[in-house]
Amino acid sequence: MRYLASHPGAGTTAIAESLRLRLNTVSGLCSGLVREGLLRRETNPADGRAARFYLSDVSAVHREHKMERRSGRLSRALQRLDPEEQAAIAAAIPALEALVQVLDQPDATPNP
Repeated sequence: MRYLASHPGAGTTAIAESLRLRLNTVSGLCSGLVREGLLRRETNPADGRAARFYLSDVSAVHREHKMERRSGRLSRALQRLDPEEQAAIAAAIPALEALVQVLDQPDATPNP
């Protein structure tokens, strides 16, 4: 669901490849989440056999509230650090963003 929050409309193949999961696992999970009302399935207009998945309205609202709570908790924790620790965390943000970009790219080297 976290993946679909940032990649709305993704299909099972894209989800499976990005999360390095088996296609049948993702398909089963998505079907279950659709039945529970947490995801919305739409037919892909480019291929009527394929589906696109989106967070349901209920999931989107729940996620927004959860993110607000986490953001507030993180903000309060950062305020409790001394200025040098806050500066060190701020200085690390560009490197962490670069790491996220690398992690989002397909792995070019096969696992041994």
